[in-house]
Amino acid sequence: MLALRIMKRTNKLIISVIALFLSCSTLASKHHIFMIHGIGDSDKAFGAANIVLNGLLNENSRETQFFLESFEYQTGNDDLTTVDFAKSFSVFFREYFKGRELEEGDHFSILAHSQGGLVTMNWLYHSYKGDSEFTDFSLIKRFMKTYISAATPYGGTEITTIPLLSRRLRQIMSLGKKELEDMYFPSAMIDKMQSLLMGKEKPFLNFLHSLNILNIVGVVHRLPSLSSSAGNLQDDTTVPVSSATMNFYYLKNHKKYYPGFGDKIPAKETKFFNNAKTIAVNAAHIPVLFVPGVVKIPVECRILSECDHPAINFYLNHFLEKPAPEVTEQARSFVVKLKLEVTKNSINFSGREPEFKFNFDAKSFKANKVIGKSFFLDDVKEKKNSRVYEFYYAGKLDKENLKEHIVNIKIEGPTIFHIERSVDFKIAPGNQTTIDLKLMSLGDY
Repeated sequence: MLALRIMKRTNKLIISVIALFLSCSTLASKHHIFMIHGIGDSDKAFGAANIVLNGLLNENSRETQFFLESFEYQTGNDDLTTVDFAKSFSVFFREYFKGRELEEGDHFSILAHSQGGLVTMNWLYHSYKGDSEFTDFSLIKRFMKTYISAATPYGGTEITTIPLLSRRLRQIMSLGKKELEDMYFPSAMIDKMQSLLMGKEKPFLNFLHSLNILNIVGVVHRLPSLSSSAGNLQDDTTVPVSSATMNFYYLKNHKKYYPGFGDKIPAKETKFFNNAKTIAVNAAHIPVLFVPGVVKIPVECRILSECDHPAINFYLNHFLEKPAPEVTEQARSFVVKLKLEVTKNSINFSGREPEFKFNFDAKSFKANKVIGKSFFLDDVKEKKNSRVYEFYYAGKLDKENLKEHIVNIKIEGPTIFHIERSVDFKIAPGNQTTIDLKLMSLGDY
């Protein structure tokens, strides 16, 4: 009899434990993580992330049940842009939650690689604007938890120019013409990203800040820099370190100025836009030889103690809302982008192509050794009564000098009638600084 009673109590205890487990599973909040790949890629970009990250996240969380899902889109189509892919994600998002509606306490987040980050930003922005074919923004605002981007070219990249020259190469690599153009340094899409991150739509920027965004930046060693023609600009072989972050410096001064002393623009006019936590890791854009891909998670990482992937712990801790692990990698490169607007009347009388002269100087380092002797990229944008000339310079700081610095630049305009400008501005490793100026000519007064 005693044995029978013990058996009954044991059975009741087992049933109670099972019931409690099922209850917890049912009542646990759900966190859906969508993985969005980059150009010319697929869900294979993330390797075994859907198995490894999903398993590790659920092993380390009692209150939340995690689900990982990949979104694939029609990359490689010459007629489609990142905005078109964002519309496709809206359809995917709607279909995914049919029959499993989000409830109070549930969340979703996004892990995006490369162009996938531009797709994400366009989806968020056009949903915020209430544009047709996009998602109800009130739903996004209510349930979105966070956003991680890895190697997304918010500041653009130069490597896209190579496949843009060859349709055959684009077909082989499954790269679309318009999506390549979207990621080019001086593109309208990159200007749009910077404008949004500067607060063109303040409520939208406030929403982005509420997401506690994480930017993962790849820095490769012992491999050549391929993202630009600037040999001193660090990258992950595809995206420069200064482009893969949503943080940057910006100095704009279009005030009328006059010749003479005391007209130097002070460094305090340089604003820093801090939009995300940025972490550099020793990883390539995609796996190359002995260097791991920044988002390609190997199946061996199911046992975390046996995993040496440089970014996986940053992904895990961010989604689990734990402090980030120690950062061992540091970016050293930076970019200076000059935007110089001149009136057409001040240059039309000259029959030759306008030329500018730039001279960099700094007290805390030798500018001629740190900053490239010439720009690695230039562009011209036409306005009704003026032209905007853009010049990109790259620099790389010594390992012992990785901090914010003040640099001076003197700019001579394209004619003898343009008045020299002197500007003090700020730079820092891993960031881009844009200097946006209006150059006056004597005839402009």
